[in-house]
Amino acid sequence: MKRQTRPNPWGAHAEQAGRALALASLLAPWLVAAARAQNGPGDLDPTFGQGGKVTTSVAGLSSGIADLALLPNGKILAVGFAGPDIALVRYNRDGSPDTSFGVGGEVTTDFFGEDDRAGGVVLQPDGKIVVAGSARGGVTGPDFAMARYHRDGSLDLSFGEGGKVTTDFFGGFDQANDVALLPSGKIVVVGEARGALGTNKIDFAVARYTRHGRLDRSFGDGGKVTTAFSAGDDAARAVVLRPGGKILVVGEANGNGPSTDFALVRYTHDGELDPTFGGDGKVTTVFPSGIARAHDVVVQPSGKVVVAGMTFHPGTSQDFALARYKGNGHLDPTFGTGGKVITDVAGDFDTGVALALHSRGKIVVAGGAYTDSGQDDFAVARYTADGHLDQSFGDGGRMITDFFGGSDAANGVAIQQNGRIVAGGMAPDGTAERSFFALARYLFHEEECGAPEMRLCLDEDVESGTGHSRWVTDLSGAAAHQDRDGGFCGARGYYYVAEETGRIRVEVNVADARAYRLSFRYRVGTEGQPDESLRVVVGGRSFDFHDGDLVNSDQWELSPPLAVVLGSGRQTIEFRSIGQDSVHLEKVSLEGVCPR
Repeated sequence: MKRQTRPNPWGAHAEQAGRALALASLLAPWLVAAARAQNGPGDLDPTFGQGGKVTTSVAGLSSGIADLALLPNGKILAVGFAGPDIALVRYNRDGSPDTSFGVGGEVTTDFFGEDDRAGGVVLQPDGKIVVAGSARGGVTGPDFAMARYHRDGSLDLSFGEGGKVTTDFFGGFDQANDVALLPSGKIVVVGEARGALGTNKIDFAVARYTRHGRLDRSFGDGGKVTTAFSAGDDAARAVVLRPGGKILVVGEANGNGPSTDFALVRYTHDGELDPTFGGDGKVTTVFPSGIARAHDVVVQPSGKVVVAGMTFHPGTSQDFALARYKGNGHLDPTFGTGGKVITDVAGDFDTGVALALHSRGKIVVAGGAYTDSGQDDFAVARYTADGHLDQSFGDGGRMITDFFGGSDAANGVAIQQNGRIVAGGMAPDGTAERSFFALARYLFHEEECGAPEMRLCLDEDVESGTGHSRWVTDLSGAAAHQDRDGGFCGARGYYYVAEETGRIRVEVNVADARAYRLSFRYRVGTEGQPDESLRVVVGGRSFDFHDGDLVNSDQWELSPPLAVVLGSGRQTIEFRSIGQDSVHLEKVSLEGVCPR
């Protein structure tokens, strides 16, 4: 397995310009091959940090990343722990700290003076940051813990109590591992809770909260649900939302003895088990070794569900493990072998922890791999859409990254808009006395995409009024060009208005069905009005943006990029006011991305 930093074997020859022409001709093909090897898909990105890697000792304490989120402007938000506290660090695109966030780019949050940990992070449409994890030291703790922050890293005092929320299930051990945001603004947190029905076992635990951090009493039992798979301990690791407000949660189910399986459960919008999934709402998947744990989940545009984790072979090794499911919870036999994939990354103990979708339906898994050096390193593998290792990526579909020679592990992964892969986790220093927030960024070549990026701006005035405004254009004729104005094409500040029940409708002629990103700046309502909302309907999906979360209802807000899939032919994008006042839009951008 190759390392990320490796010498060019032809460097000495390249410096000897006076070599004979015959020798130069002989070496030329090999020189080109070596140069390509240094900058191929999966290699570390030399424009990021130091040689593609960034480490941060948050507040000078031992620290590590649990999850990542990407901002619309390309900045990277990492959450995890620093000493006994929850920690957040925001980085610029080049990996340098974003000093406009917190203190020098860093924020730490304490709950009760004892150990707190972040498990997951999600960004709200208004730019606020919701972090979920666990807090120890309360009356019952450790408990589910959440904190919400403004864009600048300060706590949002309108959320919970002073910006923080804790939730106990049965008076025992509770830990939140992931968080998701519903279109309504409600927040779903998943993890594990001990003590259901007076037992000492651990079960899947799910809590749903209102936009203001209060338990949503319309969900489950007072806002909480627990689910047992077996007589042993079960734990939820990740969550993804499905149409109709359904909630899909994945993790591990421990049966009698040492066996553990992939475990999935799908809930209806009110917290009941969904009988259309697996027959009773629950699915378990056994791997050949009898020991497997699921750590993350994504949903492909087709609606199929990909789950990643690990499978352990007692006494021998541990490998990356993936499974793909149909919408009804049945394994998809067209993926891997019978719906399952097992990958030996470095020949010993490998664990897949984080999952993301790449271009053309490819799948990226990040985690850790125990190497010949006797230490764990970052491990990233990329698969084709049907579950085979992508041989065009790294070394046979796999890449290993070491930081300081200690045991490193990636816990989060994200795909930037330019296709580059960011993995985040923890890396101890050479003395193993403390660990650091650790990031690595890997290259992606645009030729992998097979299609240029297209961008369309609505930069002409559209008629305002109470009626329906419409502007028709042909997307297939849009020209590709560089962004000029904070990530949006066009610097002119035109905006479009739909008064009260009015709407703005944009029709585009799409040559080929593909994925797009829709971005815009918006303003809803006027100061002093009740909570107003903007609804965007595109590609058969609805996205709601609420003005009530804003400090001033009259301010402009930057939307996150909305990932949508548009079919071929004429498609409609509609912006509606669903409150009592007007909707303003500015610099609407529709960007074609690599086909999935």
